[in-house]
Parts: sequence; structure tokens; C-alpha cells
Amino acid sequence: MKKEINFCCLSCGQGIELIEPFAPQYSCHSCQKTFSFNGEALDLLSQCGICQGNEFYLQKDFNRSLGLFVVVLSGLISFILFALDFPPLYFFLPLVVAPILDSLLYRICPFITICYRCEGIYRQFQMRESIEGFDLATSSRLKIQRK
Repeated sequence: MKKEINFCCLSCGQGIELIEPFAPQYSCHSCQKTFSFNGEALDLLSQCGICQGNEFYLQKDFNRSLGLFVVVLSGLISFILFALDFPPLYFFLPLVVAPILDSLLYRICPFITICYRCEGIYRQFQMRESIEGFDLATSSRLKIQRK
């Protein structure tokens, strides 16, 4: 799979997707603002190619809509089985299967790396070992520095 970066334009907030090979300059399709892209700093994600930030966190690349769909569908099936007067075991079964299915889907999803400053999402990149999960203190500190 090719490396991919998703982020929002720093001017208008329009979503932008970059796919390898990366060019040194890109322009937003919405506001036409041109910005430079530092592709050389992407080795082990030492620096964000968009905002030049150097602090990242890891997150599972899990589709939240899919997870919500699994939970809602299991609740709906359980409600229908209850309304049709099935034995109690049958209408509790979807409520037990849903979390199991949800956790299996979560386990097979890969990690993505996200920049704290611009919230750029990096897929298929080699990650530094020092990158950990989201830290609220780091996020708050960087938001205060931006203001």
C-alpha cells in the first residue's frame, strides 16, 4: 500500500488527501492557497510535512461509523427477537456477539500516526518507537502555544 496523508487546509479547513509520491508543493482545491510540503522529514516521522510539528500520537485506524453500526444493529436485532417473544437467551445473544465482533474488527485495524498540531493523519508510515497514544496534556500545551 502507498503512504497516505490526510489533513485539513490550514486556511479554509477543506479536507486534503496526499498519496505517495509527494510533491514539494500543493494547493487547496477550495481556496487555492499553495503551501509547501516537507517530504524529507517523513522518515520515521521526525517532523510533520504540513506544519513542521514534531509531536505525534498513535491511534487505531478504526471506522467509528462501522463500530456504531455493529452496536445499533445488535440492539435492533435484540429488540426484534424480544418483540417476537423468543426465549431470553436469543435476545441477549446479539448483545454478547456485538462487543466480540467490535473488538475483533478493532484488533485487525492498523495504527495511524496523527500530528498534535495540525491533526494530519499519516497512514502506512514507519513510526518512531517513542510515539505513544494520545496525551491530553501534550494536546492542551500545543493548543495554548498556537494561540
